[in-house]
Amino acid sequence: MRRIFGYLLVIGLPVLGAAYMAEIYLWYLGSKSMEAVAQKSGHKYDARSKTDVVAALRKAGKKASLYVPPETLFRPQGKDLGSALKGKDGKALLSLGGVSATLNVVCNEGGAFFRYPSDRYGFNNPDKAWDSATADMVTLGDSFTLGNCVPPGKSMVDLLRPKTGTLINLGGGGNGPLFMLAGLREYGARFKPKTVLWFFYNNDIENLRNERRNPILRRYLANDTFSQSLSDRQREIDKALSKLVALFSEKTNWRESTLFRILRLQTLRHRVVPPKPARGQSGGDLIAEYGKVLTKARTMAAGWDGKVVFVYLPYPPRYFAPDALAVKAASARKQQMLALAKKAEVSTIDLEPAFDAYAKPGDLAYAANTHYSEAGYRLAAETIAKALVLKKP
Repeated sequence: MRRIFGYLLVIGLPVLGAAYMAEIYLWYLGSKSMEAVAQKSGHKYDARSKTDVVAALRKAGKKASLYVPPETLFRPQGKDLGSALKGKDGKALLSLGGVSATLNVVCNEGGAFFRYPSDRYGFNNPDKAWDSATADMVTLGDSFTLGNCVPPGKSMVDLLRPKTGTLINLGGGGNGPLFMLAGLREYGARFKPKTVLWFFYNNDIENLRNERRNPILRRYLANDTFSQSLSDRQREIDKALSKLVALFSEKTNWRESTLFRILRLQTLRHRVVPPKPARGQSGGDLIAEYGKVLTKARTMAAGWDGKVVFVYLPYPPRYFAPDALAVKAASARKQQMLALAKKAEVSTIDLEPAFDAYAKPGDLAYAANTHYSEAGYRLAAETIAKALVLKKP
């Protein structure tokens, strides 16, 4: 037994040492790659973790928080997914925005951190927008709609603001159709917007798979009058989210550290066994349910003579092609979704032709697995404004 153990040490230690050397080398290449992206984007490369950025902002006397995407609130609850948040009544609560009136630190893909000063409900809007009695436009969608990961004022929704009247952005990280429907019910409907931009990204169907397992989100589809009265409960939401952020910070600070990533051989493991991309091949039942959600939104907007416009967001890997099967599946899904929107009697804007025609499509995103770059968001905003014939008010 001792001899066998000795052999294992003789063989295993050099292999483990080589693995860690490879991991350190890959980490070095990755940091250099991020520096190159930052230089190309015109940003100074910020190598800090999100928790480090929050800590620095707080030390400078600013109110700051990690951003909590709504989807991260899900917690296993039997066959369902419950919520990590509880209201003051002890019952489950599902929020849709971040911590209100706070600098929410979100992500870094282009070298500089995206952080936004949240409004009174935790969304990415100028707070004064909520003082308006009506709105010309409400935007619904995921992190692309929120503005990941470009500086404030550079996202497609920010660039649409000056081209229309009052605009309310209800985008949230990881939002799928049920979160979007909830946002329209809880916050958007009160403005009776003329136009509801409903942004679709390739992984939204996968998001629906989890969303329909949440009892609260299911009620938004099943009951036309259901509401959590979220706009009246922001103090509760902020208190619950702040507690959750404190827990996240304790875990995230260590997990985000370079040392922890190297110890886990994180980069090497992903190179050897890369995570499977969302290929967009979910079952027809999810597609059909998405159609029900979209129809529900269209019916809601029609109640105040508003219209829902389905906007297809191009899939960045299309312009980098690391996975031909994923790109092919995304194209097939696009056709499914455009047909679904037509069946739901919703008009559409397909941004893909404009992206394809761009001189250097690879410049429209930082990399295959990132959000759009500033150039990508600018092109998206210009194309949407042209399709809607938007003019400065």
